[in-house]
Amino acid sequence: MTTAGTTTSTRLRTLVDLSRAVRTAMIDERRLAEQLARAVAAQVGDAAVVWLQPADGGEPDCLGAVHRDPRVEELLRGSSLTGAGAADGLVAAVLESGLPAILNRAELTSHAGGVHPSLPWLSARGGAGAAVLPLVTAAGGVLGVLLALRDPDGAEYSPDDLDYLTALADTTAAALDNARLLTDSAMAAEGMRRQSEWLDQVSDAIITCDVHNQVMTWNSGAEITYRYSSAEALGCDAEALLDTQYRTPAGQAVTRETVFVALASAGRWSGELRQRRADGEEIELQSSLTELLDEDRRRVGWVAVNRDVTDERRKERMALYDTLTGLPNRRYLLEHLAQAQQRSADKGDRMAVLFLDLDGFKQVNDTLGHDAGDEVLRVTAKRLQAALRRGDVVARLGGDEFVVVAEGAGDFPEAVRALAGRLIKAVGEPILIDGVPATVLGSIGVAIADGAGTDPVELLRAADAAMYTAKRSRAGLVFADES
Repeated sequence: MTTAGTTTSTRLRTLVDLSRAVRTAMIDERRLAEQLARAVAAQVGDAAVVWLQPADGGEPDCLGAVHRDPRVEELLRGSSLTGAGAADGLVAAVLESGLPAILNRAELTSHAGGVHPSLPWLSARGGAGAAVLPLVTAAGGVLGVLLALRDPDGAEYSPDDLDYLTALADTTAAALDNARLLTDSAMAAEGMRRQSEWLDQVSDAIITCDVHNQVMTWNSGAEITYRYSSAEALGCDAEALLDTQYRTPAGQAVTRETVFVALASAGRWSGELRQRRADGEEIELQSSLTELLDEDRRRVGWVAVNRDVTDERRKERMALYDTLTGLPNRRYLLEHLAQAQQRSADKGDRMAVLFLDLDGFKQVNDTLGHDAGDEVLRVTAKRLQAALRRGDVVARLGGDEFVVVAEGAGDFPEAVRALAGRLIKAVGEPILIDGVPATVLGSIGVAIADGAGTDPVELLRAADAAMYTAKRSRAGLVFADES
């Protein structure tokens, strides 16, 4: 004999078992559905069917069906909701609305008259009552339907029975929902793990940041490039951490605002970066930034793919720059001169080439030594750079010879004379070498290009010849057409 206390205890154990079914559901949802159907049939009676909506959509599947009569159970297991909309609209309506439907004996008999052929057991046997309960998640999603039926010779469901059925349905829905969330999380984690493995095989630094520039991912390439571990970098402001400076592909400085306006407009930006590693060393990188958008096309961050090109840029500078002074060398000068001529011709401007030689440099070398001569060249290079206008370029040809290329020099010859005067004045200031003043003077020859047709080498030769005229005459400055 079963007492009320025993029934209550059994029902509580069933609820606990269902709530613990998450791990089972992750393996086989059918087992969870059958567990629910068995509990309903055994403890509430007399038959139960469970349909579950597949996680990826589609028609609900009958995954659990139980009745003490094997023939009825077989009919239950073959039941389907496919095409049942008009004939068995009750179950379909519960699935669609997420609201329960409770039928007494009279209502169930009336409903059985138009039952769908896929449920012949209902019209054949009738019933004392039925409860059609949705399996609803906390967020309101319907995962399936529980159908409980009493045999015709049984009693209708009591309020306690219906409360228990509702508790079973809610507990099963929670277990199933959690299981699917865990499964989705496990799949997402596996996808992230595989993505992480792939990213870690890439030598480039790949970094993702949110809209506040906080680092969200940091691959092994970033660890190698910047010498910060992932644990150290995650959550940090990427720009502050790396002391980031932005450059165009040509190496010109640009503001962060300019970069991110371009990123927002085009969805991507390419250029170069100057950044600082964990050891304080500044490095140069080619960078490609891509905007990250969510499903609603809202910006949620950005991803950077950065490649360390420090060694490459250093080699390029060695090929194009003078190692002693850091100024552009002859190779750089000839390339720049040809480009500058073309730009000036396109704009209808004239361009000046100023060839400068240091008078007295040999004496400094002979009296104070070559180290002193090198220091004079380094200081002179800095002074020449300081005397230039924006856009002018000074290069060292070798020895004590320097060349200045002045585009858009303005009114000739006054503007060129003013520039040459500043250069001569800058060069003539004494330079202290171990407390001993060393003095050199500048002689400048100027050649003017009116178009792109003049050969750069010929232009240099004309300026060089004018410089020697200035040197011999001690005039300081001579134009090529005056020599």
